[in-house]
Amino acid sequence: MPYIENQLKALITISVIEDDKNYREGLELLINNADGFVLLNSYSTAEKALEHIITNQPHIAIVDIKLPGKNGIDLIADIKLKAPDVLCMICSFYDDDE
Repeated sequence: MPYIENQLKALITISVIEDDKNYREGLELLINNADGFVLLNSYSTAEKALEHIITNQPHIAIVDIKLPGKNGIDLIADIKLKAPDVLCMICSFYDDDE
């Protein structure tokens, strides 16, 4: 097990918080196929993410702004308060047919 733990320390760990299943799975695929990165976890809501990110901190959290329940801006504020070493990146898309 120490070998695996050492390998994980050499990689940049990422958690994804995105409610759109297709977009979330696309990010997961990109991360899992990128050298030097590993997907730690992915979540569809801020509430699910926060409880795990505090205890199992990734290096980076990729956060959608518009989430059901607590929004991404509030989630980032909570992450920075409770896990200040986690870097947060907003990655959001807006679909407008007009």
